[in-house]
Amino acid sequence: ANAKSTAHGHEFQGALLGWLERRAQEAGDVFEDTANTTGAIPHSKVGDAVIELGPEHRAAGARIAVEAKEDASYRLVGARAEIETARKNRRAEVGLFVVSARTAPEGWERFRAIGPDLFVVWDADDPATDVFLEAALALARALCTRARQRDHPQIDFDAFDRSIRSVEKQLEGLEEIQRSAQTVESGAEKIKERARIMSTNLLRAIATLDECCEAARREIGTPTA
Repeated sequence: ANAKSTAHGHEFQGALLGWLERRAQEAGDVFEDTANTTGAIPHSKVGDAVIELGPEHRAAGARIAVEAKEDASYRLVGARAEIETARKNRRAEVGLFVVSARTAPEGWERFRAIGPDLFVVWDADDPATDVFLEAALALARALCTRARQRDHPQIDFDAFDRSIRSVEKQLEGLEEIQRSAQTVESGAEKIKERARIMSTNLLRAIATLDECCEAARREIGTPTA
């Protein structure tokens, strides 16, 4: 079971890093898979990947540390500690901690921003959840800009906070709609299955009725039409 779980974990990590690498290339950023390399902390490999913002970005050179987890034992406290270590180990301004939907603990929010870190639940097999990663990357880049420009008097940092909360609110609404849609789809499937069963039972009842009519006809000797 452990070997199978580990294999799933590697598959999830590979899928996530592949997705992030494609997005980084499209945005002109630099992606680096760092899962097997040590960082600034001696002997530490914490931080599965790093996204460095490209030269066209306002915060060019800023770094986003990524940590991927498909492990049901993780809780938010542990996740926060690990992504903080990942940021330090990869000399990054922002952390992105992505949890697999297969193992996300009960009550784990689909998307959450805490300080310089973003926590996301993603399903590698469900493209509908890609929007949470897209939002996380957008916010991560914004947080990089904020971190690099924190001493700039002309930047409205309250606007950054409002924008982050707005994104969170929209994602919460999206998640609610997706859950409702799943409930509707589930209900529709149940209705279809119930209709199929009733149809089958109706045909059986009709067949039985025909047999009864035929038996009655034979008993009373009524000729067939």
